[in-house]
Amino acid sequence: MNVDLFSTEEAPNGFQIRIHRLVEDPDFSRIRDKLSNFNFFEVIGVQRREVRHSDFLAFLLNAKGNHGLGDAFLRRFLKRSLKASSDYPGPNDFQVEREDMHVDILLHDDKNRLAVIIENKIDSGEHDDQLERYWNETRSRYPDPDFKLFGIYLTPTGEEPEGSEHYVPFSYSDVAGLIDDILAREKATRAPAVEMALKHYAEMLRRDIVPDSDLRQLCEAVYFKHRDVLDKIFDFKPDLQAVVGDYLKNLIASEPDKFVLTRSDKEHVRFGVKEWDGIETLMLGQDSWERRILWFQFDNQVNALKLRLIIGPGRNSEIGRSLSIRQELLNLALADNEPLRAADRTLNDSWNGIYNRLFLSKSSLERSSTADFEEQVKAEWKQFVEVDFPKILKLTSSIEWHRAAQSGPTAA
Repeated sequence: MNVDLFSTEEAPNGFQIRIHRLVEDPDFSRIRDKLSNFNFFEVIGVQRREVRHSDFLAFLLNAKGNHGLGDAFLRRFLKRSLKASSDYPGPNDFQVEREDMHVDILLHDDKNRLAVIIENKIDSGEHDDQLERYWNETRSRYPDPDFKLFGIYLTPTGEEPEGSEHYVPFSYSDVAGLIDDILAREKATRAPAVEMALKHYAEMLRRDIVPDSDLRQLCEAVYFKHRDVLDKIFDFKPDLQAVVGDYLKNLIASEPDKFVLTRSDKEHVRFGVKEWDGIETLMLGQDSWERRILWFQFDNQVNALKLRLIIGPGRNSEIGRSLSIRQELLNLALADNEPLRAADRTLNDSWNGIYNRLFLSKSSLERSSTADFEEQVKAEWKQFVEVDFPKILKLTSSIEWHRAAQSGPTAA
């Protein structure tokens, strides 16, 4: 008979017995093992970092790379992703480029006159007609109508691209499957270190990027066997985003001479820089966003905590002046000025990210106690305040603000 766990004085003991049964369940142990195995990519915080995924995929796609796979990954990737195209390219002498003409990964074989654009998205979607713009820029490089051009839109779940009809969808679940296939078949020249990297990458994809069907089935089985105790545990589950958000606001308040909290909600905590608030041209932002053009923002998500520096939209009444200074700020990030790094090479109408620091990965949020993640956030904040922030201040002070506000936009 199913009774209220806390309906009698003896119930707490009964609850402890049920927890013991849950912990001792072999399926629960299998779930714990799946989630607790050491994974190199999770240790270095790669999970949601789009740029690092593109770097690793470009490495695997390079048939001449020192991974010892030859064109095994390249062949499988192109064949499976472009299966809908009747004339998809087979193995060719592809050159692999990163961030060429703003494209995440560009494969091109000039001799055989074909190229493949790979646009990679982990958390963010496409914006500002990215896909079509990248297609047109690449086509302008290869104007010959006989030059074949293909597009692949890579996302965690294989979403259909909305901004262009030139791309086919492909998922990270497919990528994990390709790696499994290579691990099972291509063993002749693979070094042990490469095998470990492939295994860890596929495992990380299934744990952090795409649903793992085996893990899902295990979790469903354990839930229905121990539903009463798990539901009670979930009733008392802390709201980690709220806890993290409160801690972030306290950190910002601990530096009153440097920062000012501007806006906060469950998923975002924004703060301005007091030194910048004294610069008139940096206070030309849209009121619906921020009065500021430049601000810091914590993205407090369930799967990651990261700090970004945002160039926001300018005030409509001051569009010329704000456009000029926004372009100047983006140019700083485009010039390889560490620690700034632009997420996009062109100025967007809404916003641009020009700095990104990961504070907590998904695994840290899932496996750490409150004290553990507070300690990690505190350490990252200390590095930001003492190392990155002074560099950013120095870079922004190099702009002649009044000259920048009066001149036209500078080309990137």
